[in-house]
Amino acid sequence: MFFVWLQTYPTYRMLSVLFNVSVSSVKDFILDSINVFDLHVPRYIRWLTVEEWERLRGNWPYMDVAVGAIDGTSHEIFKPKEHQEMYYSGHHKFHCLHSQVIIDNTGMIRHVESGFYGHQNDAQHYRLMTRIPDDLPFPDTCFLLGDKIYPNGFPILTPYSAPQLRRRQRDDRRCCRRFNRYHRKYRALVEHAIGQLKVYKCVNAIWRHKRTRLPRVVRI
Repeated sequence: MFFVWLQTYPTYRMLSVLFNVSVSSVKDFILDSINVFDLHVPRYIRWLTVEEWERLRGNWPYMDVAVGAIDGTSHEIFKPKEHQEMYYSGHHKFHCLHSQVIIDNTGMIRHVESGFYGHQNDAQHYRLMTRIPDDLPFPDTCFLLGDKIYPNGFPILTPYSAPQLRRRQRDDRRCCRRFNRYHRKYRALVEHAIGQLKVYKCVNAIWRHKRTRLPRVVRI
């Protein structure tokens, strides 16, 4: 029942008909299963040690200091009854919650934080999430690739902006454009990882449930 709920995200009433149990039993079972799921999944999704991050250097040619990437994703929700402006995304034009996903340069998901308000952008989410390297150990010789909205500074490495390119000399500009090209190519890996997460309709479909105080780190 729980995996059917994750994969297709049916209503509790549909599950009650499918499994011939009451709606209240379905609700209790799903909530209990989420706790069990959260207890065991950390064996598969875990933050690497400093030494393990350093061993990943060189997996991306032309960017040997980049050992992973970070990006955000949105989860559409029904219009809440209260504080609607907190959940409304002017960019997406719907009410939503946001998540931040960090992968290593092999494509493995290493960290997921969810529950950020829809009106905030990725840079604001990054300032609110678990701090790197204070709370999540990370080597000072490595970087995570992020798009231009993130702050450019350790541990995030962002591409050159158009104004920065215009201020460069012609030869430097060519190198910077090549840097941006590889940056975009490698950063696409985190978008593929998010796509794998959103195969589960519970993550990708419109969230029907009332928002409660979500845990800061949601492991999927």
